[in-house]
Amino acid sequence: MFDTLRNYINGRATQRDAIPGTVANSAGGYSYAVDNWQRFERFLILGTTGGTYYIKERKLTQENLDAVVDCLEQDGPRAVELIRNVSIAGKAPKNDPAIFALALACSANNEITRQQAFAAVPDVCRTFTHLSHFIAFIKEGKMRGFGRGLMRAIARWYNEQSVDNLAYQAIKYQSRDGFSQQDVYRLSHPVRFIKMDADGPRRALYDFIAKGTLSADWADRGDEFKPLRRLAAARSLAQLDNPVADDPPKNLQGTKKSLDAANLIREWNLPMEVVPTTLRDKDTYEAVLPSAGLTWILRNLGNLTLHEVLDVENNLDFVVNRLTNAQQLQKARVHPLAILQAMRTYASGKGVKGSNTWKPNRRIVDALDAAFYASFKYVQPTGKRLLFAVDVSGSMTNATASGMTDIAVFEAAAVLAMAASLVEKNFELIAFDYSHGSSKGVYNLPDVSAKQRLDDVVKRFKSFGGGGTDCALPFQYALDNKLHLDAFVCFTDSETWAGNQHAINALKSYRRHMKLPETKAINVAMVANGFSTLPPNDPNTLECVGFDTTIPSVISLFVSG
Repeated sequence: MFDTLRNYINGRATQRDAIPGTVANSAGGYSYAVDNWQRFERFLILGTTGGTYYIKERKLTQENLDAVVDCLEQDGPRAVELIRNVSIAGKAPKNDPAIFALALACSANNEITRQQAFAAVPDVCRTFTHLSHFIAFIKEGKMRGFGRGLMRAIARWYNEQSVDNLAYQAIKYQSRDGFSQQDVYRLSHPVRFIKMDADGPRRALYDFIAKGTLSADWADRGDEFKPLRRLAAARSLAQLDNPVADDPPKNLQGTKKSLDAANLIREWNLPMEVVPTTLRDKDTYEAVLPSAGLTWILRNLGNLTLHEVLDVENNLDFVVNRLTNAQQLQKARVHPLAILQAMRTYASGKGVKGSNTWKPNRRIVDALDAAFYASFKYVQPTGKRLLFAVDVSGSMTNATASGMTDIAVFEAAAVLAMAASLVEKNFELIAFDYSHGSSKGVYNLPDVSAKQRLDDVVKRFKSFGGGGTDCALPFQYALDNKLHLDAFVCFTDSETWAGNQHAINALKSYRRHMKLPETKAINVAMVANGFSTLPPNDPNTLECVGFDTTIPSVISLFVSG
């Protein structure tokens, strides 16, 4: 106790000693607690799947949900707007945390909160898969009953979509989470809340969803009935693999039925989800490709290569152009972490599930690399002197990023640092962990840049790290090497414990000795826990969430401001 108090008085409190404003973190050290609104945002963007090195998934999830509930009780409309904004902007790798939080908001005690949450359902639940997740969360979590308010909210999902979009949903997503389109339609009864022509296309579409019937009296009517004809085409395509005597027993590839399927797909822009497995060959994949969404393309690059679709130069050019189009990537809400996972899977030449293998196409791997950077939102370079520091300690190497089972948090942090530094010219990149010395755990990386492929960057970071967490190291390193910096940007889980001084004290020491009192520090949170290495009351520090697609622009605006 004497040594602890003496160290504290002399400003040498270790990270295992509390200093004013800090709380015990999950690693046995002390960090600053983020408020529940920051924790709420971390949960929405990063999720809690897989937990962390120090805290199990279930406990971490419960802690985050406690923060969500607290925010809903403090200011429900503000919480709903945060859910809506994160989801619509495509900031998160997965939409599930936003859907779950919205389900909680629809179950809130406050009437205004519930009404705003009901109104946000079509914005957050944009596909039938999203909607079925939403209903499953409410039903399985026993959050609330299916009263008129919730029924109306689900009905709005149907009634506010165009007939064309809704027909596509009925074609592509016939059943999810144990709920069929018919189940959800009957649960919400959309016809109760809308006026429509008794013989119009929406009425005919609702009859199909509710009863599975498609009458023929609209077959020759106007273009407004085209979505119904598309439904009929999808149904006939799904029935093409019905066996007859002269068909091969298991596989219809290369047969007349396969060519007929490809023709139907092209004529009606049908998705692969309605193509029978026995008919999924080069002809059908090639037919689906022109109208496929970017998410589908990302998930099926292996299949497109396996079936030799990308051997055709025009098809390869088409895919490369789609993958590297920044506007299309952002419009489709393709998240950079999803691109990183797609690149890792594709480059491995083997699917995560199943036994399919392929020889990766070099142009596709390069296009995925470019797509990763294109999926972020950038502003002008700051022109400032920056230090990007990536935590490669054991807790960062032994936890997965945002539920991506094959991507470690430190790998995600490394490539995020590459994205943040892409437009900058005057910066230095380091990795750090505690290795029984103040600066022995700092690895200077002048040979790593955004010009390299992401998989090469990750390999470089894998060559070191795995020690204790000491988030004071970047500041001490800068002081030891007399670096004149405008800002530090640290990518970490904030589970710091191993150092002989707190990160904030190291930052203060740097500012004082270098006579740079305005040097800024940014903590980029890579895990949805409740901690930060920086105090909330310092105007020159910023807390932000890793893998928010606006990270480069947020950093730039803060550093330049």
